[in-house]
Amino acid sequence: MKNSTSSDCIGTVFNIQRYSIHDGPGIRTTVFLKGCPLRCAWCHNPESQSTRPELGFTAKHCVGCGLCRTVCTDASCIACGKCAEICPTMARRLAGYSITPAELFSKISKDHLFFDRSNGGVTFSGGEPLMQPEFTKEMLRRCRQNDFHAAVDSCGYAAESVAMSVLGLADLVLYDLKSVDDTRHRDGTGVSCEPILRNFRRLLALAAERGTPKIWVRIPVIPTFNADSESLIAIAAWIERALEQLSPSLQNSARSQLERVSLLPYHTIGLDKRTRYPNRQIDIPNSTIHTFTATDHSAAVSHLRASSHAPLASHAELSLTLSADTLSPTAEQMRAWCEIFEIRGWNTTLGG
Repeated sequence: MKNSTSSDCIGTVFNIQRYSIHDGPGIRTTVFLKGCPLRCAWCHNPESQSTRPELGFTAKHCVGCGLCRTVCTDASCIACGKCAEICPTMARRLAGYSITPAELFSKISKDHLFFDRSNGGVTFSGGEPLMQPEFTKEMLRRCRQNDFHAAVDSCGYAAESVAMSVLGLADLVLYDLKSVDDTRHRDGTGVSCEPILRNFRRLLALAAERGTPKIWVRIPVIPTFNADSESLIAIAAWIERALEQLSPSLQNSARSQLERVSLLPYHTIGLDKRTRYPNRQIDIPNSTIHTFTATDHSAAVSHLRASSHAPLASHAELSLTLSADTLSPTAEQMRAWCEIFEIRGWNTTLGG
């Protein structure tokens, strides 16, 4: 395998999932990176939100053996992970560990036969890969050097320069669009949708100009948030306008680069995790400024790192709240909503 000649940086990963079939084409290895600037009320990976490793605890698995106390030498938890290593029932688990690009690529490379035979590859997800831009870029370079198809699953919330420097290296971008209504987006995620929409328009232009990356739009369909015809029609109309606003010479190319729209039905996987990991709501510096810059992005990352062990408000303080009683949209509703996008000529799927 070929290796990049640039200096290694350190990334923080909380899971490497093999044989993924919903994160891009073929059989894939999905790498989940720590850190996310959004605080979605429906987040199914709350352990991904902090940039630092976090210790989770599942009370129903604890047998009260006390082994964790024998290795914990700190009065306050620093998430060293010693208790998780010794726990016989995995009641304590550490989410997140440091890894170099070389180490991670060595793990990924073990799956190259699956990639080759299924036209699969590697997907970098999270969390939000744009929160670790240098690490993600280095991994994308290594994938390219070794002919591994590489995808990035992103919410797009970053400075434009940061977003394009990372996403422009991918073969495929799985781009999340949750709402085009700024007030509603803040209610559900805690941040403005303006940087996300601006970066999507820029990504469309970049893909049209260069012929890469391909783009799959992914829309989580969430009850009381966007699980209604009006919200989804608004998203479809916004995408259409974004295409039409490109120069005439780029519009056809951009339409061909936009390969798929996927509607992802709401599920409750994340609810149980919230009892294991602290819910988080952090005010990101400059998050509402439409001219969100690379300096602002760096400040936001630093703020997240500094705040990752601080007391934080819960998701319940968002205007949107969800519970175990929240019903997912029916299959009939999801199929009907797919037609909103299909009538515009877009390949539309249910699920990843």
